[in-house]
Amino acid sequence: MKLIIEYAYAHSLVVTPDNVESLLVAADQFNIPSIMQHCSNFLQDQLCLENCVGIFIIADIYHLSELRESVFCNVLRNFKEIASSSEDFLQLTLEQLDDIIEKDELNVSQEEVVFEAILRWIAHEPSSRNGHIAVLLPKVRLALMNEEYLMRNVINNDLVKASKECRRIVSDALKPVYDLDITGPPRSDFENPLTRPRLPSEILLAIGGWTENPASQITAYDTRADPWADMTLEHETPCPTMGQSIYMDLFISLGGLTD
Repeated sequence: MKLIIEYAYAHSLVVTPDNVESLLVAADQFNIPSIMQHCSNFLQDQLCLENCVGIFIIADIYHLSELRESVFCNVLRNFKEIASSSEDFLQLTLEQLDDIIEKDELNVSQEEVVFEAILRWIAHEPSSRNGHIAVLLPKVRLALMNEEYLMRNVINNDLVKASKECRRIVSDALKPVYDLDITGPPRSDFENPLTRPRLPSEILLAIGGWTENPASQITAYDTRADPWADMTLEHETPCPTMGQSIYMDLFISLGGLTD
């Protein structure tokens, strides 16, 4: 309270790791947006892999929307490391964890990581969290899992077996897994949450080129999951000698020849 009074008179505030949460409590109670912003800026400057989940929880509690969005992206980008080692991860609410793992932008190359994260979170408070498996399991892209892992670790998991809803979800996931034809596994169904692939955090584009004639092909490489994919649009016009650049997440193509 002393710091709040001093700020009211001197408009000066020193935020530290030791007082930032108490300042947020007081600023929220007395509706002082400027102090909330000071605290938000301080936490943003302190952000690192070790504390990002804790800061995410704080930002969520006090409705620090800009900070929450920034930290949320950090959690998505570093989910594998955070989910396996962060103690703060275990303090997430069901709604917060659900919001994280359902995102297409979650940076995981294997869905096994998401399932193991759910089990670790549940095991922290099994008596109150065991029943949440039915809420969280549908957010795992089960049909993208390694088939052996799905059979051995998911289907045979005690929590999954004990839940009628989970058994139905697994059954739905097995349909596309076994829906094979002579061309190999079926294409991902982007409308089905069990088969929709996550979005890569980084991609490499190989565009055009020249063999005997100019080429229009656009091929994308997912640096996370390691596949190449043909992204060429139908009726794409070959355009050799053009320049490409990335600026603020926008792909820009300039120049080139059309004849």
